[in-house]
Amino acid sequence: MPVATQVVNGAVTITKFRPSPPMPSYLVELTAGDWARSQPQRRRWARHLAARGREQDGKTALANAKQILADYDDYFGYRYPLPKLDSIAVPGGFGGAMENWGAITYNDQLLLLSETSTVADHRRCSASRRTKWRISGMAIW
Repeated sequence: MPVATQVVNGAVTITKFRPSPPMPSYLVELTAGDWARSQPQRRRWARHLAARGREQDGKTALANAKQILADYDDYFGYRYPLPKLDSIAVPGGFGGAMENWGAITYNDQLLLLSETSTVADHRRCSASRRTKWRISGMAIW
């Protein structure tokens, strides 16, 4: 959920979050690491997180998320019910994505596109996100 307070003391940061709405425990997302985020100028609650140094490679994913959320708002007739939605690019490791309450984790290869990405990379990322959003969107709304 959104940050309530954050205190930086040297290399240690203590972050406290606002209360979460009631949810099943298996939907809790806890991600730790050296993350950087990008977010659009409007609808600040939609963000993209990636390993520091790769956050700019999420611009396409963030633009898509903004459009998909607007489309879902129209389709379902009401706005996304949570105060934030993070798209998290997890470096390597797992195959695919996982929807959680207020966050969707993706294998970074399915979410991030650099300036040197090929057309095939763009198609693969786009198809992966559309499929994941279709599945998770029905569950979240």
